Amino acid sequence: MVSGVLNGDLARIGLQSPWAGKPVSVAIGAEYREDAIRLARSANILNGDLTGLGGTAGANGATNVKEAFVEALVPIAGDRRFVHALDLGLAYRCSDYNLAGGLDTYKVSLVYAPSRDLSFRGGYNRSARAPSVVELFAPQGLSTGSVTDSCAGTAPTATLAQCANTGVTAAQYRNIAACSSNFCTTLTGGSLALKPEESDTFTAGVVLTPRAVSRFTLSADWFHIKVTNLIGTVPIALSYSQCLNNADPFYCALIRRDASGSLATTSGYIVNTNINTGYLTTSGIDVASAYTLPLADIGLAYAGRLSFGFDGTWTHDRRISPFQGQAAYDCAGLYGPTCGVPMPKWRHNLRATLESAGGTLLSVNWRFIGRSAVDINTGGSVFNGVTGGRIDIADARIPAYTYIDLTGSQRVGDRFSLRAGVRNVFDRNPPIVDNINLGVNTSFGNGNTFPSVYDVLGRTVFIGLSAKM
Repeated sequence: MVSGVLNGDLARIGLQSPWAGKPVSVAIGAEYREDAIRLARSANILNGDLTGLGGTAGANGATNVKEAFVEALVPIAGDRRFVHALDLGLAYRCSDYNLAGGLDTYKVSLVYAPSRDLSFRGGYNRSARAPSVVELFAPQGLSTGSVTDSCAGTAPTATLAQCANTGVTAAQYRNIAACSSNFCTTLTGGSLALKPEESDTFTAGVVLTPRAVSRFTLSADWFHIKVTNLIGTVPIALSYSQCLNNADPFYCALIRRDASGSLATTSGYIVNTNINTGYLTTSGIDVASAYTLPLADIGLAYAGRLSFGFDGTWTHDRRISPFQGQAAYDCAGLYGPTCGVPMPKWRHNLRATLESAGGTLLSVNWRFIGRSAVDINTGGSVFNGVTGGRIDIADARIPAYTYIDLTGSQRVGDRFSLRAGVRNVFDRNPPIVDNINLGVNTSFGNGNTFPSVYDVLGRTVFIGLSAKM
């Protein structure tokens, strides 16, 4: 990466609002980035000695981008009656990717503070993300995934008409070998046909900094984000159910049966490579607050200070359309074969820190993750279609989770600092889910839980020493 930035204000040329006490500030710059990937497979992988399905080729490729950008902060008015500050923010970036092509991104924001105690802010942001080298050049190869082929066996649970949607002929019906343990063959890997993701973000919020309560801040921001041309993979259970039940041509194109009708061979599989799938929208409210109390204010001279910090997010909705034109489904508060990892509607962190004048710091943090329900029990056709309408009683709900973390540090002289801590003090185990009996896709978790959401290591202890030279 090579980049350069030039920034400053424009006071010398007199570019300043007559109602503002500050001139316009600008930043201009340019950047060049290059990413490359090279993956060489060993002989035992290429021969299929370890994978069982045969190896895949290596990966070799690179992307580069040339960019130029400009940003400006324009004070419109300030230090006036009912207008403590009124600032306009502008930004524009032009990007030229060697594979993805040209992209223009930009943003505009406005901050209005009628007084020092209160301010309002809002903005719009157009962003883009070009596919990464892994998403582009990951080698394609055969793997397996959990899905029930309702058209297999001598007594299929799906009708001939339904199975015909997935490519089954009348001669193949009742003569198709079932996928072993409900694990069918999948084709995974990257794709050079990927287009960049694009997003539009709208925000509006308020910030309170009351002078009557010094060292206290509170902010709340509403957000609405829509991402189009999502880069990802379609869950194979969703592809299968949508083709089987709705004959959707997009999903049916991902079902590739072999000459016998099987989905469990090297020529019979479900496509699960990276593609531009559809769109995602989410909205909610972010809340943040901080407060610092010098202990001298309550009669504890030289005792230090006590600080509190709170960050929380309420997710109103998280709607996903796996394919343009396909009705979106809302995964807020759900998890499962279609929605993937749990998406609780509320989660927060609350931290309290005691810092003494002698350099001792003690901190306790409360991590809260709200409850989630399994999507296949909601009654939605998109959700329960992956199991043929069957529900999951055992995994119906993951309860709310609370974790407590303790950390501390101590300055030792002028050069050293000792720190230690315990995460998940009460050794809370992660939730265990077992939906393999439903024959659904379990790739959204890691075996039987969700390491990206919950603490899977249990209680952990750390200690460290820092030194300044």
